[in-house]
Amino acid sequence: MPRRPITRPTPPSTAARGYAFRTTEAIEAGHTDWSTRSARMLMPTRGVRVLAPPLGTAERAAAFALALPDDAAFSHTTAARLWGLPLPRALEGEQDLHVIRRTARPAIERAGCVSHRGAERRDITRLGGLRVTSVADTWCDLIEGFPRRVHLADAVMLGDAVVERLHPTQWLEELLPQADPSSEQWWSDPAVVGIRPLRDRLIARRTFRGRRLAREALGLVRPRVWSPMETHSRLVAVHAGLPEPELNVRISHRDGGGFIGFGDLVWRRRTYRRRVVGEYNGATHERLPSRDSDHTRRLLLEDDDWKLLEIYSRHIFTPGGRFELVSRLRSWL
Repeated sequence: MPRRPITRPTPPSTAARGYAFRTTEAIEAGHTDWSTRSARMLMPTRGVRVLAPPLGTAERAAAFALALPDDAAFSHTTAARLWGLPLPRALEGEQDLHVIRRTARPAIERAGCVSHRGAERRDITRLGGLRVTSVADTWCDLIEGFPRRVHLADAVMLGDAVVERLHPTQWLEELLPQADPSSEQWWSDPAVVGIRPLRDRLIARRTFRGRRLAREALGLVRPRVWSPMETHSRLVAVHAGLPEPELNVRISHRDGGGFIGFGDLVWRRRTYRRRVVGEYNGATHERLPSRDSDHTRRLLLEDDDWKLLEIYSRHIFTPGGRFELVSRLRSWL
């Protein structure tokens, strides 16, 4: 007697994406227990099957969500990835899915899952059909949950990314902060709107492990940061006692001759010896088209009397590189 071909059960409405389904629903739809154990299927977690390997965090989370209690939400590094936030180097290898639920509820015990409590103290939202902690709470949770692996520069980098996620600025060419970050006017500056949710969550959560670090980091978080290495480059200069740069400034020729480009870090006050543009050069800048473009822009900047400060990873992550960078910048300012 020919066997009935195995067909894919219709994924339940709770499956945010992918081909994940609950085995109980497959059996209720007429499939046998044997058919749900087919070698053609994968088991991301107990009671769930998928027909194709999950491609990333969103697919894995969508599959896991089918087996989680309704009150659970994704948090910590999982929420950060779902929000598209860059993780500190020390957390990039964190592959377990982090979930959180109310303190009064039992912990979730599943392989590949880290359970947390305290959802009642977080803002929970939906992202791509999944329950996740708010992006501001995710920032707080990463600082609180990984005290030995998230340091000040990491907390600032994450905060900068949260601000850009909440209030994108890449299409707002001229929206630059006008107020001094240490002044009360800072929080009413229109350019700072994306930082306020971080401050509000710190106030709302009152006390938590890592709050001191979060407060210190908040004082260094800025709008208009478009990459993690821009954060790290800026902090090298600031921690050395050098003036804080403007970020992602539109640069045009002095004589009105046209647009040159956006400067990652810009020092242009009249009190400085020279006008300086700091540019972080990552791996993409090693490719020939990028090198040609970078060389052309360097010539345009120098013709317009700018000094170009080229920044590489060694200038950020090695003592000798930081000393070299700071010394050169100090001589120009």
